[in-house]
Amino acid sequence: MTLKEFIKKYKGKGCDWDGVYHGQCVDLVRFYIDEVLKLPQPAPVVGAADFWTNYNKDPNLKNYYQKIPNTPDFIPKAGDIALWNRRMGKGFGHVAIATGKGNLNWFESFDENWSKINLCELVKHSYKNFYGVLRPKKGGSMPDEHCIPKKTFE
Repeated sequence: MTLKEFIKKYKGKGCDWDGVYHGQCVDLVRFYIDEVLKLPQPAPVVGAADFWTNYNKDPNLKNYYQKIPNTPDFIPKAGDIALWNRRMGKGFGHVAIATGKGNLNWFESFDENWSKINLCELVKHSYKNFYGVLRPKKGGSMPDEHCIPKKTFE
């Protein structure tokens, strides 16, 4: 399954990976890891921000993803797992899948539980409280979209 197919499948719907707390952002990302990336699941987390903070302790994160922090000139690529700190999501953080659209001021991602619980939608985000991304390493199935070079936006 490609990223585009994944978005088409879940857009406007909800998904609940673990059957707890209805559809949450972590649920959507777990389905993405399973259906698109076909990689092993990271360890259970209390909140989305734990994917970022647990990176060095979780072999399924460290072995299969590159941790790339947000910088002033960073733009997420299509298929990156985007992560926000605990100032978002009522102290739990937030996680979504980058679509590859954006520039130095904003980027788009596919999110669950952003504007409404149990709703998957495309969202335009600023970089406020944004940790950075976990980028799948080679070896897993990669999304079919390509990244637009930053020079296009300058």
